[in-house]
Amino acid sequence: MTNMRYKLVVLLACILAKGLYADVERIMGTNTSLSWVWNNVNSSRIYKDTVKIADNYKASVVLKDFQDGNGYMEVGGLTLHISDGHSDGIEYKNSRLDVEFVDLDRDGYKDLICSGIVEYKNDGDEVYKTEDVIFIYRFDSTKKQFTPLFKKASFDLEWTGEKGSPIRGSGQIQKSPSFR
Repeated sequence: MTNMRYKLVVLLACILAKGLYADVERIMGTNTSLSWVWNNVNSSRIYKDTVKIADNYKASVVLKDFQDGNGYMEVGGLTLHISDGHSDGIEYKNSRLDVEFVDLDRDGYKDLICSGIVEYKNDGDEVYKTEDVIFIYRFDSTKKQFTPLFKKASFDLEWTGEKGSPIRGSGQIQKSPSFR
């Protein structure tokens, strides 16, 4: 994708998500109105609810934050690493990516946008590099799940289920064949 085309896609997604659509559901960083439930079994906070994807369809959403600062969101066939707020060299600014559900392509189904800033820190917890990231997932109404459409990031957001995160994992950036 050319640099100009990329800029247009990001600009369009941001404009549409932030201003032109009245029916946008947001989970913004740590400023969320979600009601968290503390789970003492594995030291985590869990939030379960539904998101209105279309007039005739709601998707279950589960947000789970662990005591170590990592966390994920399950929605529409995806498990995404949206929370990272512990000091281990890499974390999301404000501990969580912004999550927005908005119908970008006007097909009647809300798509998913995850965006934010990744901070890379040295041993003294000083930021030496930042990375703006955006992930866009389109809702496939026939499969009733989100599919990757676009990303600007050096890593994938899909949670591997392993200890660590998609950024760290086994020490390598986890790559997924889902993005092109």
